[in-house]
Amino acid sequence: MGTNYAVAPGMYLQEWLDDEQMTQQALADRLGISRKTVNGILKGTQPISQDTAIKLERVTSIPRDSWIRFEAKFREDLARLEDELKMASSADIITPSLGKFLRDKGLTTATKRNPGKLVSDFLNVVGYGSMDAYAKGVDCVFSSIATLKEAGKPVDPASMMAWISLGESAETPTTNGAKAYNEVSLRASLSSLRQRAATTDDMTLTDITHQLEQCGVTLQFISEPDQFPLHGITRWTKDGRPVIQMTGRRKKDGFIIWTLFHEIGHILNDGNVGITLSYIDEKQSSKSESEKRANAFAREVLMGPEGLSPYHDCKTSTKIQRIAQDRGDCPGVVVNLMHRKRMLDYSWCNDLLKDMTIPFKI
Repeated sequence: MGTNYAVAPGMYLQEWLDDEQMTQQALADRLGISRKTVNGILKGTQPISQDTAIKLERVTSIPRDSWIRFEAKFREDLARLEDELKMASSADIITPSLGKFLRDKGLTTATKRNPGKLVSDFLNVVGYGSMDAYAKGVDCVFSSIATLKEAGKPVDPASMMAWISLGESAETPTTNGAKAYNEVSLRASLSSLRQRAATTDDMTLTDITHQLEQCGVTLQFISEPDQFPLHGITRWTKDGRPVIQMTGRRKKDGFIIWTLFHEIGHILNDGNVGITLSYIDEKQSSKSESEKRANAFAREVLMGPEGLSPYHDCKTSTKIQRIAQDRGDCPGVVVNLMHRKRMLDYSWCNDLLKDMTIPFKI
């Protein structure tokens, strides 16, 4: 853990001079260097060279590698402190919820009382060497996301970048020799995926994850910062494999299953186009043509061509559940869609929205 100060090797040399009751000029004479050089070493403005370290060892009996180590640590701390001072000017990009998130994950111990270290640790997480490089990276990631500015609850860029980076660093099947992505196989598995999603239990998401792995698709759940308004994203690895990264937000099957199939829609409809987002405020995100296609795909796969028409006069959980069972629909998805379409008051039939066991990676 870095200190908030840097100790010049000259401090150790000054202690030696005091103990020996020797003047700077006397030391300079013994070392065979100028008094100005000795004074610079004492002040920390003159670095200790390999040659000077050898001479210091002969005069002080302090090993040369110790002097070199003192010097290296001093220069390292100076550079770090200068960098943290520069980083502190960008501390506003770290929201309180993101700072707490990073601390909870053990990625930093810093708070806004140590803003430079907080920003520096954040850059370590997202993998950028400077704020300028990070700003370009943000522009690159977000440049193709037309829905970002349209959403009622905009995503904080720093939180988004940290969350994506955690997903990228998490151990996934793609790092263990998983199958290559196979679009034909994914399309062929839609029916069995829908069937498994219709009944939600403790193993539903684990089973679906394994099914997707057979098609070369990674599904991972990465916990998110507070007030992070996303259900999930689709991103692609460098070797062309799709990853569905989800937050598990709200933890109800109606939201999670819908988001999952929505993201599968992005994979099959859009291909490798970078990152696509699934917003909580889906009325806003649906303005995007890509989002419209993904929503239509999810409705078609999960509800069939009839959509919600079989439920048009349903006002009770019992009736919805009976029809859903007959059709092979997930009752939670039905209720979620009926709420969004204003076919049900938001306070009705929430007992059919079941909590899901989320297999978080991080």
